[in-house]
Amino acid sequence: MFIDYFKNLERDATIPVNNLTTVRVASHGSIIASDFQGCYNIESYSCVNRSSVGKYGGLGLHSYISDSSLGRYTFIGSRVSIGGFEHPTDWLSVGAFQWGQSVQEWGLTGDLTKHLLTFPKPNPEKTYVGSDCWIGNNAIVLSGVKISHGAIVGAGSVVTKDLPPFSISVGNPAKVISYRFKPETIEKLLESSWWDRDIEDLSQINFKDIDQAVTQLLA
Repeated sequence: MFIDYFKNLERDATIPVNNLTTVRVASHGSIIASDFQGCYNIESYSCVNRSSVGKYGGLGLHSYISDSSLGRYTFIGSRVSIGGFEHPTDWLSVGAFQWGQSVQEWGLTGDLTKHLLTFPKPNPEKTYVGSDCWIGNNAIVLSGVKISHGAIVGAGSVVTKDLPPFSISVGNPAKVISYRFKPETIEKLLESSWWDRDIEDLSQINFKDIDQAVTQLLA
């Protein structure tokens, strides 16, 4: 469901997506021009802007997602920035005033305002986060990056380039230090694409035993 604009200034609010699912938005959480697939949880002072969001996930406190696509069963920690606009480095200035943004209170002449508005705002690159991912607290994911299914980004990391499936990355810039599972298990998990299933379809899965879970998923 596409949500053009919603800002919650009260206690927790819920937005119906369909007959069975809702998006929960905690106090001072907001949504701008974004599409939600189903059940999702947005904590206080967080914002989803111009993004598409898969269901069965959540966004922690004071976090911001912009111009991004998030998969299903993916969880974002607190104080995390994903995507978002990057100021130009090859224009005369790095400032957004160059295309007339946020200058309404500057007292500019009409001619100058018109001149600024002739310059198009740069388009941010799309950022992709796959399904079954975890982005730890205080992490930053730069625009244009692709984080593959199952990846984990450690707290405080800065992701500047694409990350492979089921990798565990930490640092600034983030680097892969290990993988969640052995290669053959990762291959089977990608084959199963279990995250495409609704949660009701996973009722018999042994979540704690990865080998048994994979066998059940591929049965």
